[in-house]
Amino acid sequence: MPGSPAAHVILSDAIARKEPPKPAKAGSVLRPAAQRRVALDALPPAWRAKLTAWRTGFVALHEAVPAPSVIDNTEDILREYAKVQIDAGAPVAITIEGVRRMEASRTAHAKTRQAPAYTSQGDRPATRHTAVMRLRQFGDALGIDRLTLEAIRTHENALRADLQSVVPLKFGRYEQLPDLKETWQLAHALLEQSAEVKRRPTKIRLLNEAFCIAFWMLIPLRLGDGQLIWGEDIWYDGDCYRIDITTTKEDEPLRGRLHKRLEPFVDAVLLRGMNVDHLAHLHPLSQTEQVPVLRDVSGKGLADGYPSSAWRRHMGTGAHIARTRIHTELGQLGPEGVEMALALTAQRDARSQFAYQAAQFERAQRAKGQSMIDGLLAEVFDA
Repeated sequence: MPGSPAAHVILSDAIARKEPPKPAKAGSVLRPAAQRRVALDALPPAWRAKLTAWRTGFVALHEAVPAPSVIDNTEDILREYAKVQIDAGAPVAITIEGVRRMEASRTAHAKTRQAPAYTSQGDRPATRHTAVMRLRQFGDALGIDRLTLEAIRTHENALRADLQSVVPLKFGRYEQLPDLKETWQLAHALLEQSAEVKRRPTKIRLLNEAFCIAFWMLIPLRLGDGQLIWGEDIWYDGDCYRIDITTTKEDEPLRGRLHKRLEPFVDAVLLRGMNVDHLAHLHPLSQTEQVPVLRDVSGKGLADGYPSSAWRRHMGTGAHIARTRIHTELGQLGPEGVEMALALTAQRDARSQFAYQAAQFERAQRAKGQSMIDGLLAEVFDA
């Protein structure tokens, strides 16, 4: 019964019940202990207390709680920072001398890297700037003396200035991306291939990959926001699909109707190979069951990093590059385009655009300026 829900839903459930449970592989191989960081318990009590307060949200009314990803990053940097100070026999405290020790340690370690792919890893300008910024932010939250904070802030600003002289790795990858038309054609090609293949695991994989490329091309979510749930994050209102997500990093809402051009891809991951006539039944069912949008052949939700894996398979780099593309393409439209890009990427600060815009934006701005100058010169000479 091709296209029947029973053939795909009931049969899959029956097979899952009959199959013996497979032992989980997760955790079977223990991750080696970090060599360049101390354990969390080795951090000073005040540091651990502040991290705990951030994670639980028990902070003063005037203090903003960082996003979970920022807290994780700060913890890693603090553990590395403490390791460097302990190895040097220095007190574990945030000081400008301690910051210099950590930077020197990173530089020395980067020079020992042999594989070309890891050259300068951990010692690139952007990484150094992020580490110093996190230390300064944490020191500010701890309430360390203002002179030390200002000295670290001055160093942070100098590192930020150095960023202008270096082409970030993601911009190099951006240069190699297929253009917007080719990307859209790729997504449709994957969708068409899924209808032709007979093997169900391959069909489901192609459907998921087509959805990830098309969806992230127009709505470049962070991976932490990409675990979409039917009926909660995406639903059908009788006329079109709608999205409603509170983003993890900025707590900014991202809501509204999805563009009609995305509907074939959303329909496909909802149908999972069934006949399109079943959409009328699946629309209300998806809202009540609230299962993940991206699922494997057994119905299990896919990992957070799956959209990036799909982009890497077909585009050569992870899905994060879609945010760079949005800022670059829309940024060429001027202030209105910048506002649209910030809205699509769920960001508050317009300064964030400069962290994403690639070389094409600068070239477009230069070309626009040159054309304006040409117009002025033409007026002068014609006069």
